[in-house]
This record gives sequence, structure tokens and C-alpha cells, in this order.
Amino acid sequence: MWLSWLLLKQEEWVLENYPNDIAHGFRSIFLASLGRHKEALSSAYLSLDLAQYDPGIWGAMAWCLAVCGETEEAQQLAKEAYAARLPRCPRPWIAPALVALGEPGQAFTLLREAREEKCPWFPVSRLDPRLAVLREDERWQNLYI
Repeated sequence: MWLSWLLLKQEEWVLENYPNDIAHGFRSIFLASLGRHKEALSSAYLSLDLAQYDPGIWGAMAWCLAVCGETEEAQQLAKEAYAARLPRCPRPWIAPALVALGEPGQAFTLLREAREEKCPWFPVSRLDPRLAVLREDERWQNLYI
């Protein structure tokens, strides 16, 4: 929790100095992690408005929307992010949304795809706290060996 708060403070500085879609997106993730859903949704929607054609933002914001209760919209964003080709969304950015939507099997599928395609975001997904519930599953251990 303290790490989310610290990261939120850093992101707010970034936002003041570089107000862009990515900064709003990270802010929404940190706010949602702290349970500040109304503010998180506001930042998520602003990020999505600024990056209407960026599947990476769609995938990242799908988690925020799912955690904040906007499940139908989160499912649609995750689906569109996955379907995008070029540019495409890294699979580890979509996996947390699938976990939040109660679809851990699909999250594992995306993480396996990321591993197989040597996605640069795959190794750091092991540290993503939004995927923590998957660590109890033996598929997690097999994924990162």
C-alpha cells in the first residue's frame, strides 16, 4: 500500500511536468490500487481519451476499469487490446485485467504467449502485484522456470 502511495506521488509530479496519456494511465493504476476508485476512473478515462488508438493503454486501463467495477467496459477493452495487431498491446499488460475479471486461466494463456514470443514485458510480470493471486497456482511456477 505504501509503495502505491509513493508511486502515486511520483506520478503526480510526472503529470504536472509531462501531462500525457501514459502519466494519466499510471496515475489511475496507482489510485485504483489504493481504493480511490472515483479518481482512478477519472484518470483512466482521460488516458483513454488521449490515447484513443493505443492498444497498450486499452490493456492497461482494462485492469483499472475492472477493479473499479466497470466490468463490461473492462472486458471490451481487454478484448480489443488483445485483438490489435500493430501497434499491439503486450500480453502482460492485459493479464492483470483478466485476473480482476475472474479469468485466471485466460491470464495464464496470455502470459504463456508472452513467454513464447519473448515479450520484453514478460520477465517483469513476475513482480506485478496485480498478478499475486496467480502465484498460488502451480502454472505460475511452470511459467517462470
